[in-house]
Amino acid sequence: MRTTYIALLVAAASFSASAAKADVFNVTASAPHVNESGPGYAQPIGNISTFSQSGITYTNLGGASLSQIKTAPSDGSGAVPFNAVGINYISVLGGGLLQLSFADTKSLGFYWGSIDSYNTIEFFNDGASVGSLTGSNAALLASLTANGDQGSYNSNRFVTFTDNSGVFDQVRISSSANSFEFFNVQAVPEASTWAMMILGFLGLGFFGYRKSSNTPRSAFRMV
Repeated sequence: MRTTYIALLVAAASFSASAAKADVFNVTASAPHVNESGPGYAQPIGNISTFSQSGITYTNLGGASLSQIKTAPSDGSGAVPFNAVGINYISVLGGGLLQLSFADTKSLGFYWGSIDSYNTIEFFNDGASVGSLTGSNAALLASLTANGDQGSYNSNRFVTFTDNSGVFDQVRISSSANSFEFFNVQAVPEASTWAMMILGFLGLGFFGYRKSSNTPRSAFRMV
């Protein structure tokens, strides 16, 4: 009986630890017209494999043709985000899974097109899931509507996700039907990450200076 009791306590403790691991996320929507344009992608239009851009690595974890970079006009596998004229965008189709990896951050945003209830974004830190939001959850928190409307700012907006209780270094974007459309992803590294990067650059500069100062120089003499 005592062994069973201890086992139950261990199981309860494990469950509490895993349940407590979920971070609290705040979701906000910028005003219309904010971040409606953005840089092009390092990978051309078509199926996504893996590419990096602006400190973010995009990796297709689903079917080869289920995460795509697309452009106008809209079609059955993706709708151009409202008012984003001439912009290439990413479309994660039904059953697709796209991973975005970056430095530790508390905040990530992107322009989310025609938000659907069946869109999902999951947040990770060091490989462990720390939270998940559906299109319905996110839209509700941001005072938007997850009805897939392709012609209204009520469901097309730059949306920012902020971790109020920790940091994350990866998100996975998926959708159970066509499609999850977005572009202009922006992840802001934590201040500590910036500090480490700056120290690293300063260190490289210092060693480069030491090396150059220790290099023998030929003497020049007047005769």
